Amino acid sequence: MEESKQKVKVVGWVDYGDGYFPSREKNDADVLDAIVEEIRAHGYLFGGDAHQDKSGCTPVLSDGTKAIFSWRGWGYVIAVAYDLHGSDGKYDHLCGYMDDMIKPEARRYPVKGVDFSAITVKGKKHVLCYAPSMSERTWLSLDMRADGEDTAGISVGDYVGYTTKEAGGYCFNAFKVTRIYRDKNFENILDGMYGKAKTEEEMLAKEAEIKAKKAAAAERIMAEEKDKTIRDYKLSLIDGIVRKYNDDRFNALAADKFGYPGLTRRSDMLEALYKDYPREEVEKHGAVCLELHCIRDEDDVDFNGLI
Repeated sequence: MEESKQKVKVVGWVDYGDGYFPSREKNDADVLDAIVEEIRAHGYLFGGDAHQDKSGCTPVLSDGTKAIFSWRGWGYVIAVAYDLHGSDGKYDHLCGYMDDMIKPEARRYPVKGVDFSAITVKGKKHVLCYAPSMSERTWLSLDMRADGEDTAGISVGDYVGYTTKEAGGYCFNAFKVTRIYRDKNFENILDGMYGKAKTEEEMLAKEAEIKAKKAAAAERIMAEEKDKTIRDYKLSLIDGIVRKYNDDRFNALAADKFGYPGLTRRSDMLEALYKDYPREEVEKHGAVCLELHCIRDEDDVDFNGLI
């Protein structure tokens, strides 16, 4: 009987934190079998710490995803690959838990790289218009917009090309979608990504608390440190970190990722978003945020004829 789905296999190795290949939601038996087969075929042997921290020790599968494990989880993979059992007869994950548990001369790591031609599941291609306030020079790594017909069919692993209404059928930039956030409005998505924003009163109170602590530290340094050079140096360290307090992780760097450079406050970002996408439109259809990574040449994605 013919298999209903194609067997997955390992097609390369990347860093654990590589953002281009989406992480699998679940490493099922087929994935484990594929990784074990690859480990046995090449004699790879390394610990869970290396899987997470050493470059090129995370497997990429033929469906275009990567398989990530905890240290314990990778130890189990190694135990299965080499049929290593504990005293209880079960697979002993400690055998591959850390590199230190493997003799240095026995460790063997894969070569970093991916065979793109062996990836059998290719994402669909979509074309989106930049937000009204953006131009073809805008470079995105996060695209926040009102959800709708143009975004409803986009899935992780798909490709998105960006154009403008005046482009005349030309895509300026193209990306791969590696994660999708959806919620009822922009505020909820930003809260989920950066933590809930503090009120102005909370920020001012925390700022006053921190400044008081810095002042006390400066007073102590003045009283205890007799050497002027050392005293001035210590005081300069305190002065360097006294700044307006804001524990909102949204900042100018985050705004740049969304294509709104120069904004440093979450409220300014929301104002810009709702100017591009009216609130009533968002309330009707919801909000979506696409996490984007620039397409690699090996993917060979062509958007011609899609506009």
